[in-house]
Amino acid sequence: MLVLKPDSPLAEKYRRLYEKRQLEVESINTILSHFLQNRNEADSVFMELDVKSETRSDYSYRVRHFFDFCENETLDLNIFLRYKEAVSGLDWSVSSKSKYIAGTRVFLKELARHGFIPDITINIRGFGQGKLHKRDGVSAEEVSKMSAFLLNAPNTPQIARLNAVFHLLALEGFRQVEIARLSKKDILFSRGIAMVLGKGHDDRQPVTLP
Repeated sequence: MLVLKPDSPLAEKYRRLYEKRQLEVESINTILSHFLQNRNEADSVFMELDVKSETRSDYSYRVRHFFDFCENETLDLNIFLRYKEAVSGLDWSVSSKSKYIAGTRVFLKELARHGFIPDITINIRGFGQGKLHKRDGVSAEEVSKMSAFLLNAPNTPQIARLNAVFHLLALEGFRQVEIARLSKKDILFSRGIAMVLGKGHDDRQPVTLP
């Protein structure tokens, strides 16, 4: 059995470790309590990230769910782990769960990088996600049906927009996010191309329009 004398070097070492841990818990409680009372200030935590503004906005939006979780929790060294376990039990897709965990992880790591709290995200894994498609794509028959519907639909601005989106998806293989990022200035009708900002890219690439 290990017996520690109060004045031994080992006892002093353990006292310092305990005091350090108490300070870490106190810092987490203080900082997170501040953001719970001032949630809009979370935006400033993401400002120095070398990411697109859309990504910063996404992080800022999703970290609010973490704040909601913290309202009725003890703010300690295991708060992120408990949050992950809570998200794991939600009836969400793995992709959605991963996005909320990622946003919170980045938030906490930024606080740790600035020295406000210890890094409490270490050794806490994200959610595993298969690389295969989660759903089957549309069949040639389904594409034909949609095309026929649009061909016979009334000529309205809404149908014209839907027709454009359909052709970009079906004929050019655009991603939803690529279409959502398109603006009027990105469509060069004289050259028959669209300047597309692809997933994970920093610059727009020309794509021939159908």
